Amino acid sequence: MTEWYEQPPLRPQQEFFILIGLWILGFVAGGLVVMALWMTMTGQSIIGMEAALSDPKYSTTVQVMQSVSAVFMFLLPAWLTARIVTSKTGKHLGISVRISPRKIMLVVLIMFFAYMAAGLLADLNKAIPVSKSLKAYFDSIEKKYADSVSTMIKLSSFSDYLISLFVIALIPAVVEEFFFRGAMQQILLRWFQIPFIAILVTSFIFSCIHFSWYLFLARLGLGLALGYIFYYTGNLLYSIAAHFFNNGFIVTLLYIQHLNGQKIDLNTEESIPIWISGFALPVTIFLIIILKRLGKPPDSDKTSFLSKENQPT
Repeated sequence: MTEWYEQPPLRPQQEFFILIGLWILGFVAGGLVVMALWMTMTGQSIIGMEAALSDPKYSTTVQVMQSVSAVFMFLLPAWLTARIVTSKTGKHLGISVRISPRKIMLVVLIMFFAYMAAGLLADLNKAIPVSKSLKAYFDSIEKKYADSVSTMIKLSSFSDYLISLFVIALIPAVVEEFFFRGAMQQILLRWFQIPFIAILVTSFIFSCIHFSWYLFLARLGLGLALGYIFYYTGNLLYSIAAHFFNNGFIVTLLYIQHLNGQKIDLNTEESIPIWISGFALPVTIFLIIILKRLGKPPDSDKTSFLSKENQPT
């Protein structure tokens, strides 16, 4: 009898719709769990919960709810989809403990300059004309997001800063990279057989999920950088490290603002001069080319389900 894990993987189209289906289930299940957490941790009903989420006294509750919701929406669907395909879940998602300090430093540099270059994309995004009604709608979404993050982030002490790094920087980096790069990008790569298309579509969806019009192009650009980091290293830990650096860099800037007695400004991208963004863009591309030339580990293709011998016929 053939073992279950020896069966060939599903067609990429099938795997993609399984991933999306599990994401929808995760969204619903996560919402139910979050509501239960709210009632348990606050002793209040869910009526009026949305308005209360911006109250700073519920910051710890909001942090827990956000973290649990992210796990249900991104991490579990990615892991379960890979588990349906194979018992070698870690390899299927691109997880390897073999990391190079040189590559870690390189991907951090890539994300630093990509963050700077994203300022140019953000300015371009804001220059796109929209109707007054759409602008009002986009503004309301941005305000809701800013209020939510302001509630979660507490920077009155160094310990608060470390907690914010964990909740706002590390957890999103891990769960989103599992879903978008480890699962979705690899599925689309097997489906389209064209790396740029797979990375672009994944980055587009990645940016859409964040529901921000003014930062749509900026997040699209950051998604492309993360996508190529994963594609050229074959190891999800590198893109997680890069993603964490990006998120952590923003949290650190906000913490520095607090230490300087300034009001915390979530729109830190606006402070990047256009000449710096213009310089950072070619530097980012150059560093990605260097990463490409360093190559993947010798055995990465042998253990990946992206290899031709594992493609369904």
